[in-house]
Amino acid sequence: MTWPSRPYLVAYKNRRSAAKRRIGYSEGAATPTARGTLGLAVTMAAAAVVRTVGGSLGQNLKEIRIHLCQHSAASQGVRDFIEQHYVTLKKANPNFPILIRECSNVHPMLWGRYAFGLEKNVSLNNLNVDQVAKALENAVNSKI
Repeated sequence: MTWPSRPYLVAYKNRRSAAKRRIGYSEGAATPTARGTLGLAVTMAAAAVVRTVGGSLGQNLKEIRIHLCQHSAASQGVRDFIEQHYVTLKKANPNFPILIRECSNVHPMLWGRYAFGLEKNVSLNNLNVDQVAKALENAVNSKI
């Protein structure tokens, strides 16, 4: 098996079709379903937070680590956040270390490392995408 010559296009197409499924488009429908509209509003709120954080990650924070489980329901919001917003964050902060650690049966946590090695952690257990984005914003704006 060979790797695709442009893996980022494959990832983009997969993400796009997954986003359509999350929004709730059906085959013949021109508009999203009611469930999808709510999901879209939450995603837009999280996207606004990610844009607000934007390139300001390196001011107080030195590193971000996100721990999550690949399968548990408690990590679903974190998995969705990473799917939807990791690329945006990384493009805005190309030299800033954002580490994603997936491990089975781990409680989702956000760890922020600040100057002089000080660390702060926040539980992301059972949070949705918007709440994960808010937790990231609080970690970025924290004066530890």
